Amino acid sequence: MQTARDTLVDPAKRFAYDRFGAEILGWQQCKTIRDFVMHGVQQTAVYYTVSFCVLILLAVLGYLQAGKFWRYLVGGALFCAEMTIMTRPEWPAVLTRVINPFLIATGLRTPYIPFQVIVLLRKLTVTFFIALGQLTPLFQDPTEATKAGEGITPPMLDRLDALSKAADQEVSRLTVLEVTPFVTERSRMRDLKTGLGQWLVQNTVRNEPEVKAAVNKVLTRRRMEGSMTGSMSASMGDSQETPPPVPPHLE
Repeated sequence: MQTARDTLVDPAKRFAYDRFGAEILGWQQCKTIRDFVMHGVQQTAVYYTVSFCVLILLAVLGYLQAGKFWRYLVGGALFCAEMTIMTRPEWPAVLTRVINPFLIATGLRTPYIPFQVIVLLRKLTVTFFIALGQLTPLFQDPTEATKAGEGITPPMLDRLDALSKAADQEVSRLTVLEVTPFVTERSRMRDLKTGLGQWLVQNTVRNEPEVKAAVNKVLTRRRMEGSMTGSMSASMGDSQETPPPVPPHLE
């Protein structure tokens, strides 16, 4: 609370807070409005210098070719808008006369402060860059792109070759991983195939009508031979157990 009160009471800090946000609380070396503005402008200039250098480097390497002109144009316009908001003593007219009155009338949210507008513009710019890279190739004639030299570039070919090699290696690794259980149990698989083949052969042979008839005939014959052998053994046992009659003269 004490920090917020000090910021609101001090005109220089209030001016800086409206344009740079809460990060000005860490700028201990700044005392006047000029100090805050110079420090904020330096940071913003460094930010945009790095951003434009990255865009140029990507363009040299063959990336972000679609809509390259519009990226530079929107980036430069955003830089000018930020510099205008940060260095002018009054708030932007579009904010005080259009945006904030509309928000107050509709009650959608609290009115914007200039530094919030800057943050919103940066997010919208990044979104525009992403949409530009995704949508521009859809509305571009392939023949015109090739004639203009914006077709497939050597860096794109190198990237495609690297991606294809990586995909090939990944497919080979996954194939080896899937086949590993069968490779390590090759002997078991061979035994399983042999046993399965024998079972199929035996099952097929045994289900043939001729084979069934022959098997039943052999079994019937064996049963008959077994019954005949049993009856003969029983008759021979009865004859041995009954003694012959004794003649009367020997009694």
